[in-house]
Amino acid sequence: MADIIPVSLIALVASGTVDLDSDTMVATLHTSGAAFTYASENYVSTYELPTGSGYTQLNEAITGQAVAHSGLYTTFDIADVSWTAAGGDIGPARYCALVDTQGAMNKYVYIMDFVSDKTANDATDFKIVVNSSGLFKMYQG
Repeated sequence: MADIIPVSLIALVASGTVDLDSDTMVATLHTSGAAFTYASENYVSTYELPTGSGYTQLNEAITGQAVAHSGLYTTFDIADVSWTAAGGDIGPARYCALVDTQGAMNKYVYIMDFVSDKTANDATDFKIVVNSSGLFKMYQG
């Protein structure tokens, strides 16, 4: 499966409910049991990794948020995200979800599919490296 931009995101941005470059957002890691689809809208903790070993549920702040417009495209970018495993492994995780937590909204903004489970062994980093051209682009044509 490819990464997912929930269909609700366009309406949330257009209505001003979500502001991609200034809202508080966090990254969350989820097991392969999560059934993400384009209709996934509201954050649920059911398949999020449990707190422990250097990971805390609904807590890893997103930084470096930037929105850029060029021609018919709007690009959303963030800084790389990482957790350091301490006292055990982090994972296995199949997905990383960006959640807009502004005002306790807890809406999915973007879901990354690793295609297979990933684990960071004790004392190593579980790192999400964002493409240098941005996290995602939206066509405005």
